[in-house]
Amino acid sequence: MIQEKVEAYHKRPLSKWYPIVFIDGVVMKVRRGSVDGEVVYVALGIDEDGHKEALGFWLGGAEGESWEIWKEILHELKERGLREPLLFVGDGLRGLTVAVKEVYPRADFQSCLLHKVRGSLLKVRRRHREALKEDLKRVYRQRDEIGFRQAFQEFKKEWGKLYPEVVASWQADIEHLVTYLKYPEEIRQYIYTTNALERFIKEVKRRSKVIEVFPGPDACAKILYLVAQEMNEKYQRRTLRDFSLVKEELLSIRRGKYGQAEAVPEELSTVSHTQDS
Repeated sequence: MIQEKVEAYHKRPLSKWYPIVFIDGVVMKVRRGSVDGEVVYVALGIDEDGHKEALGFWLGGAEGESWEIWKEILHELKERGLREPLLFVGDGLRGLTVAVKEVYPRADFQSCLLHKVRGSLLKVRRRHREALKEDLKRVYRQRDEIGFRQAFQEFKKEWGKLYPEVVASWQADIEHLVTYLKYPEEIRQYIYTTNALERFIKEVKRRSKVIEVFPGPDACAKILYLVAQEMNEKYQRRTLRDFSLVKEELLSIRRGKYGQAEAVPEELSTVSHTQDS
């Protein structure tokens, strides 16, 4: 019975408009003959009214997180009805931006700034970490792209000789690190990081902590499904603060990217209200 519900969850149509989509993976221990860490891919959307929703999860085997698998997942989401997203937010997985652009060429991509900071701090000496962290904060707390790039140049002068690999990494990724600054200031706190999705993943880990090793993929999928259902019920009871203030601006960005929408906002809103009633 539960497996039928899991299958139905995977196949359910996505009839709302989700301007923002978060994508990330979490490793779970699953037995498939032997026990190994297996990447679970998770996608979470924010709809036009500011509700979060776990869109789906996928067990990807034990090969490590792969951008090719993400491309397959994005195609599946598109087939289920994920139309005209504005922005994907993910980690720094190599090739992830390519996967997004192949499936949704008009969508933007924001690389998680907090993932980037954490990764950078691991590459510097302990005594320098606090100072370097504060300098990075000055970079990503700028209010516009020009300020971000100017602050980064100052960071580069300060740390370039000591940690050239850290500076080079930020320089290489900067186009995908500043994307959030193209969006309304009211929602930047939600979109410069994958924190919205990490909270969901944290709940999955909490629920599965006592299990340690899942006896098979079906058992892992069951827990993921139950968490997704519970979290989605909670998500529907509240909207992200200030999201309603930028709805019209997001619709304007949508028109700029896609022109005439595949389904006009009024139609999407009607579907949304029908489902919620």
